[in-house]
Amino acid sequence: MTGALAVMSRLWRGMEFVLALTVMQMASALVFYDAAFPAVVQVSRGDGPRRIVHLTLIAGFASTIFWPLTSWLNDTVGWREVLAIFAAANALVCMPAHVWVARMARRDGAEDIPVLSNTETEVVHATLPEQHLGRAMTLVTLGFSLSSFALSAVLSQMVPMLAALGFGAGALAVSTLFGPAQVAVRFTNLVFGGGRHPLTIAIIALTLLPLGLLVVAATAPAYAGAVAFVLLVGLCSGLKSIVQGTVPLALFGRGGFGARLGIMASFRYALGALAPFAFAFTSEYVSAASAVVAFAAIGLLGVAALAEVSRMVHRHGINAASEPLHP
Repeated sequence: MTGALAVMSRLWRGMEFVLALTVMQMASALVFYDAAFPAVVQVSRGDGPRRIVHLTLIAGFASTIFWPLTSWLNDTVGWREVLAIFAAANALVCMPAHVWVARMARRDGAEDIPVLSNTETEVVHATLPEQHLGRAMTLVTLGFSLSSFALSAVLSQMVPMLAALGFGAGALAVSTLFGPAQVAVRFTNLVFGGGRHPLTIAIIALTLLPLGLLVVAATAPAYAGAVAFVLLVGLCSGLKSIVQGTVPLALFGRGGFGARLGIMASFRYALGALAPFAFAFTSEYVSAASAVVAFAAIGLLGVAALAEVSRMVHRHGINAASEPLHP
């Protein structure tokens, strides 16, 4: 009887742990870029694209700071205390900041910005004619979703993938170049990206990932190829997080901006969740090199989808009255 009670107690504690992790993940989704970008646009008063770049530039240091900090805290006080510290930081620092931004939106009348509903698709200063917005939305969602599928697979399997391609213990050291490349390209985009339509930046960003995959597949186990691969993936990731906000804003305007990002994000996250399993399965039953080439092809399909949107934009002309296209 005592043994059965002990087993039930462990099962209950396990269920509590799973429930806590589930709630944490659900809450974290509410503070991703897809939620932050509409808030920034609401309070920016026409300077949305620049503010989006600023936000991603600052947030790019999150992993650089908090990965080593979390590791140090875990070694010093333990994982339970780490979670308690981060919970306090979220309650005492992050939540007041969110409340402040929400009050700014109400104070500035940002609640008057149209939102997308089932019966209303009002667009404020869109680039494309209204009759082409639906097709453009489908293609943009498809392009970013396919790229996210490939990128999620690479980021979740980067070290094992490089090791399987013959880089061994050096795979971890090479992977550390990802963070600096991601931040550097965001800063470069902030300084030199003016005057370019976000769609152009997006096509370049999405092309970098399959290019990097093909480079590492062709050059393995040469470390120069691995370095080039990690840098290209970092550049892609750094730019992609920006253009996922600026492209919809430039193409479709401020009306329904948050709702459109939510629709796009739902497809990206769904495919992104499947990507690590798909990559691991392909690597196991074919080879790591074949998996790399296959996911490069998927990334190129995403580039093709955005290229078609670019063709539509150039065919119909860019609305001179559109939201500022780029900082």
